[in-house]
Amino acid sequence: MPPGCGRPSPAWAWRWRWWWRCRPGGAVARSARRRRDCDADHPPRRAPVRASTAPTRGSRMSEDTTTPADPAGVVRAYWERVWIDGDLDALGELVADPSTRHTPEGTQTLTVAELAARLGDALAAVRGSTVRFDAQTVDGDTVWVRLTLQGCSLAAATPLVITWIAQYRVVGGRIVEMWALHQGGLDWSRG
Repeated sequence: MPPGCGRPSPAWAWRWRWWWRCRPGGAVARSARRRRDCDADHPPRRAPVRASTAPTRGSRMSEDTTTPADPAGVVRAYWERVWIDGDLDALGELVADPSTRHTPEGTQTLTVAELAARLGDALAAVRGSTVRFDAQTVDGDTVWVRLTLQGCSLAAATPLVITWIAQYRVVGGRIVEMWALHQGGLDWSRG
């Protein structure tokens, strides 16, 4: 049989199979398309968090391993329960009434009901699917975090990444003061 005819050599066969699967209509492209379409219909669940620092879904702070006096646990629960689960009722357990917010719009002292109304407006525009704590520092009752929220813009129906830098002061297991800056479209975890 002349060279190049018949079965390809084993060294060449894997390249051929890989090319065949990765071409635009191949199995890899089809599975990526299915995964993308599925993710649009069913956003991915949030990334698992170490069990020792985060409440389980639907649990109360007192039912898990996080003590209510743990400032880092309170901040993590705030992000998990409010921004990911959309549970505005959790604000009553996690935020003092009233609390002070420092944002680019200025300093505001808000009741839990006022804060819930403001966050309700934000949650109507953005659906968070994962929150990743990129850095966290605790000093007494103060917690500094740099985190990335990934989700979907409900208005534009497009993926969304927001990076936050925030500082929280936690007293008696509740957030009493928060400073926050955020930037959309920025993901510092990508080199």
